[in-house]
Amino acid sequence: MTLNCKLKFVLIGFSICVTILIVVAALATSSVTREVSYGVRVSVDGVVLDFDDDMMPFIMDGRTFLPVRGIAEALGLYVGFDAEENTVLLSTAYIPQQLKTNPFDDIPHGTLAKQYISFINDNLPERIAFSYRELETAEWIVNELISMGYTQNEIETQVFSRAAAQLSTRARTPLHSFNTGEHILRNYSQNILLTIPGQSERKIIVAAHYDTLLYPGASDNASGMGVVLESAHRMRYLDNYYTIVYAFFGAEEVWWIGALYYLEQLSEAQRNNIELMINVDVLLDGDTLIYAAGYGTNRDNVRSNTLTARIDGIANDLNARYNIGLTANPRGIRVNADHAAFFYAGHTVLFMFGARYANGRFNLDVFHSARDDIRYITANRTGRKERNIRAFSIFLEELLMMTN
Repeated sequence: MTLNCKLKFVLIGFSICVTILIVVAALATSSVTREVSYGVRVSVDGVVLDFDDDMMPFIMDGRTFLPVRGIAEALGLYVGFDAEENTVLLSTAYIPQQLKTNPFDDIPHGTLAKQYISFINDNLPERIAFSYRELETAEWIVNELISMGYTQNEIETQVFSRAAAQLSTRARTPLHSFNTGEHILRNYSQNILLTIPGQSERKIIVAAHYDTLLYPGASDNASGMGVVLESAHRMRYLDNYYTIVYAFFGAEEVWWIGALYYLEQLSEAQRNNIELMINVDVLLDGDTLIYAAGYGTNRDNVRSNTLTARIDGIANDLNARYNIGLTANPRGIRVNADHAAFFYAGHTVLFMFGARYANGRFNLDVFHSARDDIRYITANRTGRKERNIRAFSIFLEELLMMTN
């Protein structure tokens, strides 16, 4: 069979003295046999490049085939693809991602997130920290990101041992002191990190922990996972100014160990490069859609800055446009979750969650209970899933589209 495909390469803003052979073909294995050999090394300015297994150079019929993206990025070029023109773009200048056809143009925000929540609830319950179910969930997250079109080069699995608990002064000690049911604990957990480059190297970290207690964990925290996964899918087709790091943290329920480990691995320069940390957690625990934005190191003295003022402006604008009821409450930073690790380190944070706020307290009505099941929430909290997930999905995307 023959694949009729026109593929163009456009070199923008520079000239390049390298010949790259690209062949796009489909071969009928029943009638055509090709001998392929691997082991080809590529060196750029004396540095041998390291390629993923699915991008390895090879020789077929005496011709050498090289991966364009890997070589272009080694040469300091941006790589993009214009789906409408079927054109690969190589450039010394940043390539806006909106050149890609956006399949989400007609899909309401939150649609995909709700599907993720139901799947996680039914197929990946009891995601106990350091358990094999938690590992299974991490592997599922990686597969979902790859199915969106991200590559292994863009995804990092950051493994940490139980010894990382020493980073937290409030970790459950010993870690098995919480109820693990029949789950056997491993010595390791992991964070799953996806980086999407932006025009700026300054980073917005978007986090959702994926472990839970002995419940389906629809609100805590399939809800955050679903919204963040949908966001990662949508942002493939949008032009973000800031570099985005999607962080799916493990071992949050034993006191933010994954988040603390992530921070511990950053150099001082990398920490100083964090523009904002957004934590998406327990979105279905109440009908008040709360966002808590601030910075400082004392949760009793949460301060504001120009960035938190911009966040307030975005929330107010969205409330006016969509009537989604986002409510500012900086006291929410006091809630113990992954954002706290960044807040106590002096970073500006934003925590979005659903709750009922009364008498100076946040009440979470399905939190850490058998009620944290999407079937219970759907049956007993009418409209909450649709309303909350849509609103927080819209809010997150607007935040990630901020410019300098």
